[in-house]
Amino acid sequence: MELPELTADGSCPVSEVEPLGNGRVLGPGPVHPVAGQAVLLGLFSSARSEEGWYRFKTLWIITADYDGAVLIRGVAGRGPGELRFQRGTGSTSEPSLHLPANQSWAYGAGYGDSRQFPSTTNIDSRGCYAWQVDGEGFSHHVVFSAQEPSVTAPDWSRARYLSRSGDVLLIVLEGKQQYITIDLGHVAVFDCRSDCFSDIGAGLEALRPDDELCIGFLYLQDGRQAGKVWVNRYTCEAGGRVIPP
Repeated sequence: MELPELTADGSCPVSEVEPLGNGRVLGPGPVHPVAGQAVLLGLFSSARSEEGWYRFKTLWIITADYDGAVLIRGVAGRGPGELRFQRGTGSTSEPSLHLPANQSWAYGAGYGDSRQFPSTTNIDSRGCYAWQVDGEGFSHHVVFSAQEPSVTAPDWSRARYLSRSGDVLLIVLEGKQQYITIDLGHVAVFDCRSDCFSDIGAGLEALRPDDELCIGFLYLQDGRQAGKVWVNRYTCEAGGRVIPP
C-alpha cells in the first residue's frame, strides 16, 4: 500500500467531498467515510488514549449498488505515523477493518438506502493519512489530513446568534460565516440561559491554568468549508485542567 503522491506544493491531497443523500461523504464510491473530522482533524490532548492514540469516530457508508464485502486498511503519510481501527468502544485496535457482505451494523436516515458501519479510526501523530478501500472489482484511497489546529482566542464582540440543543451551545459570529460550539457537558464555570455572550466570554477568559475544569470541545470553525477547519480551541491536560489560549 502506498499513499497517493503529495501535491506540487507538498500539501496533503485530501479527497474531495461528495453529496450523498442528505449528507456528505469523502472519496469515490461505492464505499465512503462520512465527511467530518477526517477533512482536517484537530488533535485534542484530551482525546489521546493512555496508549498514545488519537481517536475519532468514523461512519462508513456503502451505497445500495454494492452488497459485497469490503477491506479497509490504513496508510500512513511521510513519517512515522500509524493508523489502526476499532469496531466499537473497548474493542481491540486492529490494522484493518472488515465490512461483511449483505450486512449493516447500523441504520440511520440521511444516506439513502445504504449500508452503514460505525467504527473508530486511531492515529498516533499528525500528518497525511489515507484509508485504502478494497472490494470486489474496485480499490481506491480516501486521503485526509490530521493537523494540530492553531490557537487563537475567539472574538466574542462579533457574537450575534445563540441557540442550544441539549448540552450543545451554538454561537454564530458576525462576518466570515464563523461559529463557535461549546459542549456544556464539560463546562461548569457559567450557567448560560439566553443572550449570555458576555457571560461565556468572561467565564472562559477568567479560567486559569490551575482551574480544575476541562472545557473539552470549544472550537471556532469556518462554516464555508466542507467538514471542519479548526482554527481555535481550548485543550485539556490528562488531569482535566484547562489550558487557555
